Amino acid sequence: MPPKKESAAADAPMEGFDAKETKLIAAAFIATIASKDGKIDFGLMAKLTGNTEGTLKKYWPKTKAKIAGLYPSSGADGEGSKAEPKKRKATTPTDEGSDAEGDAPQVKRKPKAKPAPKKAKAAKKAKVEEASDDEEE
Repeated sequence: MPPKKESAAADAPMEGFDAKETKLIAAAFIATIASKDGKIDFGLMAKLTGNTEGTLKKYWPKTKAKIAGLYPSSGADGEGSKAEPKKRKATTPTDEGSDAEGDAPQVKRKPKAKPAPKKAKAAKKAKVEEASDDEEE
C-alpha cells in the first residue's frame, strides 16, 4: 500500500492559520492567563515565541483581526464583539423638530452673542463709575 499523501493542513497546526500565527495565538493565550489583570503580558509572550515585544505588538493585532474575521462573535453568550457599531434610537417623523421625510431632527441653536465694541464697554464703565460716585456723595 502506498503512503498517504500529506495535505496542506499538516503544515498548519490550526485550520485557517499558519504555524507562526498558531504560535502567536497559543502564546497570547498563555500570556493572558498568566497575567493578573487579564491583559496580554507581552514580556512573557516574547519569551514564549522568541520574538521581541515590539514585533509582537506589531503582529498580534493582525492575527487577532484574522481570528475575528474567521470566527465572528455570535452574541449568543451575551457578549458582542467590540467592533460592533452601537445602534441609535430610531426617530419618527412625529418627533419634534424633524422633517416629514424622516431625516434627523433639526436642532435649533441660539446665535452667538456678539461682543460689544471696546468703546461701548468703556462708556458703560464710565457710566457705572459716575453712578457709584453719585451714590457716595
